[in-house]
Amino acid sequence: MKTQSKTTQTKDVNHQTPSFDFNLKKSFTILVVIGATTFSFQTANAQTTPTVISKTQVETLEISGQISDEYGPLENTNVILKNTRIGTATDKNGAFKFPKPLKKGDVLVFSYIGYQPQEVVIKENNQKINVLFKVEETEIVLAAGNSNKPYKSKRRK
Repeated sequence: MKTQSKTTQTKDVNHQTPSFDFNLKKSFTILVVIGATTFSFQTANAQTTPTVISKTQVETLEISGQISDEYGPLENTNVILKNTRIGTATDKNGAFKFPKPLKKGDVLVFSYIGYQPQEVVIKENNQKINVLFKVEETEIVLAAGNSNKPYKSKRRK
């Protein structure tokens, strides 16, 4: 048995590309070339920008420590870099790790309600800071007025 195969013939139609499509392709190619040139120029400039390194390298220190009082560790003690808003609080064990590396001469302020705030100046050798809070002495004054003169209403009768 012979199988007959059908072949489909398609006619080659001569399409002429309108000038609009050609101009669009040409414009797109020009835009791509300009964009690539601009990008590579900016990249080249970014790579050749000199970096200035100061002669005195500033050594930064990772600071951590523990805060306590005479009864044990203090939870939620504020640890703040002086004159900034950068800081942290101690955990339930009174331990802290400062979120930003500090340099020699920076001042950390430790504060907790009912205690006198303490300031510690960062030195080269104190990466671990232990602070012992002392109770702030306060005087409580209670005053009450005592008068032998009875109160009279100023309301008219």
